[in-house]
Amino acid sequence: MEITAVIIGVLFAVVLSNILGSLFPMLPLTLIQIVFGCLMALLTPEFKLELEPELFMILVIAPLLFREADEADIYSLWELRRTVFLMAFILVFITVFAIGGAVDLLIPGIPAAACFALGAILGPTDAVAVFSLSSRIKINENLKNALKGEGLINDASGLIAFRFAVAALLTGGFSFYMAFKDLLLASLGGVLVGFVLSSVERWGIDVLKKLSVHNTGAYMLIELMMPFICYMFAEELGMSGVLAAVVAGARQTPSFRKADLSEAEFGMAKLVTWDMITFTLNSLVFLLLGLQLPGIFADVWNDPTYTHFFLVLCAVLVTLILMAVRFLSLAVFATDVVGDTIRVKLRNTLLLTLSGVKGAVSLATAFALPIFYANGALFSYRSLLLFITAGTIILSLLMALILLPVVADSANRDNSEIHVRVAILREVVAQLKEQFYGGEGDKSTTARAVIRSYKERIRGIEDAEYDRHKKKAIRSLWRFMYRTENEILEKCRENAEISDVLCRDTRDLLHFIYSDRLRGAAVRTVFLSFFSRFFGGGKRLLRLLDEAHSLAVRDRLAKNAALLSKVLHTAHKNLPERLTDRMLHERRSKAAEIESGMFGRAFREHPPDYEDKLISGFYVERRVIHQFLERGEITVEQANALRSDVNRLELYTLSEKPGEAAPFIKMFARLRERMQQRGPGG
Repeated sequence: MEITAVIIGVLFAVVLSNILGSLFPMLPLTLIQIVFGCLMALLTPEFKLELEPELFMILVIAPLLFREADEADIYSLWELRRTVFLMAFILVFITVFAIGGAVDLLIPGIPAAACFALGAILGPTDAVAVFSLSSRIKINENLKNALKGEGLINDASGLIAFRFAVAALLTGGFSFYMAFKDLLLASLGGVLVGFVLSSVERWGIDVLKKLSVHNTGAYMLIELMMPFICYMFAEELGMSGVLAAVVAGARQTPSFRKADLSEAEFGMAKLVTWDMITFTLNSLVFLLLGLQLPGIFADVWNDPTYTHFFLVLCAVLVTLILMAVRFLSLAVFATDVVGDTIRVKLRNTLLLTLSGVKGAVSLATAFALPIFYANGALFSYRSLLLFITAGTIILSLLMALILLPVVADSANRDNSEIHVRVAILREVVAQLKEQFYGGEGDKSTTARAVIRSYKERIRGIEDAEYDRHKKKAIRSLWRFMYRTENEILEKCRENAEISDVLCRDTRDLLHFIYSDRLRGAAVRTVFLSFFSRFFGGGKRLLRLLDEAHSLAVRDRLAKNAALLSKVLHTAHKNLPERLTDRMLHERRSKAAEIESGMFGRAFREHPPDYEDKLISGFYVERRVIHQFLERGEITVEQANALRSDVNRLELYTLSEKPGEAAPFIKMFARLRERMQQRGPGG
């Protein structure tokens, strides 16, 4: 029961931290998750989750590296093989000796092997942290691929170096020849294990397909087991489990598979499954890091052997030395990716340097430090090395989070991309209107519902353009518009320009118009629907469907919109004209939906043939994307991304089961029938 509570608590923290990250995008998600972990450890001392190094590498790091290798551009990494090799192997060993020598001078009495073990712990970068940070900044593809290649491979060199340093610490003996030979064998062996096991997996699936066994779920489970099998098998043979998982993951890419229907089905299932797994594991990495920090700091912080100033100084100096060594090494190793001019070289070298953050992998490796020497004596420097490791991890993360946005550009979506997406969808809407409404076309509720779905997509893209403060200002503007329209109606009623009935019915429709934007209007809309459905309020709705009364209401809504436009442009001159025009256009569009009997998005009801019409809309959308591509208004990469979005929407639509009309739509159909039966004078 206790382990169940721990798992549920951690998963709840994963969800809550991601929600907070979405609500406050200015705060880095990694930092939020580390703070969450620390708070969990401090507020619930009984809530313990020990970090077992081997278990952590198998259950967390192996599947994450497997998936990152699957998604990596293998051909681009191969073109940068020289730089990746130097960063993943040579840079790690330079770091081992630089940090080892510096710590040996900084802390008298500590064994040299322990100093080099610390260097091996801090040598590799944390691939998870690097990928998390790179998504927040704009860097060119060569730099990004170099960082990915380094993050995928350098764990192997760091772990092997750590293994030899610990062996030297315990036995007092060390051989460069044996170290180099074992490194070479472990690396090549890990690559071979990953290649062989992935080949066996591919062969086995091909055999099953030839036997007419088409089971996507079974194939998905086989792939999910691959990183664990490869890692454990390689480690049992004394090879690099990290490289085995990476190679096996790289061989899962579509370029190594046949393009057929079963692979397409498997690819869709794989995308969804791995997205969920990587989402959870990425968050878990930083939560685990935060959970361990209070205990690590408390162990050495309360130790009278070291002053607090000395502990902080050690962590700061090690971090600075680490960054300096990385910067100088990359200035030599990464000449083919950093650029040509001195200014660009300096900027890109700084980007690569700051991106070399340390993370939970380093901490997990540090926990593998021995507690006792081979002779049984206590290894008293273990808590100090753990503290320096944790301090360096936090400082490297903070430096990256603070300085990377300064050196690089923010990774916010380009406004031009947003405008292109909106322009494409607007063109789709125009072509659908021509197709549905042109001549004797389809003017049914279904056609209007399809067009409305595209307008909602446009609105979602445009809303994403604004930050939290702008969205708050826009909500205030919607409230102003809603109040203004109600005041206009009340003034007209007081001046006897409209009747009480017309005022009330128009105000009811305003609730529907603003229901998507204002909470109060949405609540009143639901209440009105409930009242109309169950308490005889159908007479009011019947009155709205009366042709003469409906014309009067529509005329009143149009006059309201004209007066609202004047007030809005007068009272809010400082707002961009494009924004006010967009809001007025949306208000008029919602009024047009009301005229067709579609009472707002709050009910989410679609006619029975909605899915078929929406599929035809996707066909038009693909055609428009191709037209934009032919005119050179979008790149091939942008076109592929847009087509991928359409494919996902289409797959989701096809997965829905078509049924008969929803209750709300059927109710309005019955009301219209009653109106027709009553006739003009009824």
